[in-house]
Amino acid sequence: MITETFFLMEITHRISAHSFRDHEIRQGLGVGRSRAPERIGVGVSGSREGVAVADVELWLDEVAGALDVTLEDVLPQATQEELLTLTGDIAHNVVRLAVPLSSYLIGVAVGRGASAQEAIRLVGGLLPAGTE
Repeated sequence: MITETFFLMEITHRISAHSFRDHEIRQGLGVGRSRAPERIGVGVSGSREGVAVADVELWLDEVAGALDVTLEDVLPQATQEELLTLTGDIAHNVVRLAVPLSSYLIGVAVGRGASAQEAIRLVGGLLPAGTE
């Protein structure tokens, strides 16, 4: 369970640290000047407007492997999408700094036995009124 907490924390940190655009995240791509592809040896999947586009799926597979977890078991696609939507809402309606910290707290709750969906729902309920 501790491993799941750190896994969620690392993923959300990477997402917020690289200023991904919402539509690119949903396509499984992130934009940023990340050195991660070179460091982990997965290469770059393309470029957009002169900025490298790292393949998030490959990154997540590398992170999962390093943490000795199976990505689909601990962070299935549906949960990834829910978490990305929530963190985007937090970034745009609360403050960007709250994204990795909120994600860490979600990970701690999951590590202590809450379901990811329930933790995401509870945190989403704290967003300011009118947040979509």
